[in-house]
Amino acid sequence: YTVTLTAGPAPEDEVPEAPRVLAANAAPLRDSLAVGQQRTYTFTGQIGDRVRVDARALGFSPRLVMVGPDGQRVTGDTDEERASVQGTVATAGTYRVILTGGEGSGLVQLSLEKTEAPRADDIPRMPGLDRPPAPAPAQGGGGQNGQPYEAQPIDAP
Repeated sequence: YTVTLTAGPAPEDEVPEAPRVLAANAAPLRDSLAVGQQRTYTFTGQIGDRVRVDARALGFSPRLVMVGPDGQRVTGDTDEERASVQGTVATAGTYRVILTGGEGSGLVQLSLEKTEAPRADDIPRMPGLDRPPAPAPAQGGGGQNGQPYEAQPIDAP
């Protein structure tokens, strides 16, 4: 028995594709997936934002997973040629959406609907109670009706 081993070139490590950014409330992003292929997309969210990511495929059932900056995963619902994941942002930061082709391949459209939570600056304030009152507008020199003051001679008795 003789065994001869020959070392060949080392296989190249596959470089992962950089995530694509999902624009909120924009036209759907179009992409294609091969069987078992996985693509990653990102978006940013603030605490309280409501988000919904939809994937529509042609001829196969895509799968979606949303991963928060804290590592929490939310698996999407899949229904034939459609998948969606939704929720309220619990941690501010960058979220990843992982789209997988599963058993099929073809074209897919991905969209992000986002409703931002009210921010502190969006809430009306009452002067004097929530904020200091605004400074009074400057008058034109202290005269009446906004007219500049002009000195007048004093008549002696």
